[in-house]
Amino acid sequence: MITDDRRGAKAYLWVTWATGFLAGGKCSWAPWYRAHFRFSKRPRTDDAANLDEWIKQHDAMVRARVELLRQDGIPVTVEHQNAFKLEGRTLILAGKPDIIARPTGGDYLVIDEKSGTPRPSDTWQVLLYMFALPRIGAYRNLQGELEYRGGEKVSIPRDRL
Repeated sequence: MITDDRRGAKAYLWVTWATGFLAGGKCSWAPWYRAHFRFSKRPRTDDAANLDEWIKQHDAMVRARVELLRQDGIPVTVEHQNAFKLEGRTLILAGKPDIIARPTGGDYLVIDEKSGTPRPSDTWQVLLYMFALPRIGAYRNLQGELEYRGGEKVSIPRDRL
């Protein structure tokens, strides 16, 4: 294993590296490998335009949702403000929820914006955020929500944990 500033001697797992496997994927090796070894990303080639378009759509969705929440007087934190690292004995779990909102008198709401086709791994991503954030002392009483490009919202209640 290669050590670096992010991980030291521990495995380092980004939330989205594990979600496919948690959602029923058969390959446990891929997230294990990514957690244990640092490697260079492949250069973007044929799908660079698709990735750029995805990023534009996703960022527009996040901005639009943040604007609506703020218009309703709901405090929010966005992306980089939400970055976390939950450090255990052998692993660091890291992630960056799109939006965390706190409606007046309500639970915190972890919102992930999705510009693609709904997948079971989307729910696992929000569940991992809901698992990790209270353990780093950042938020209590979390609920989750996915919002897809067509405006469909999927609630993920705390009892799903």
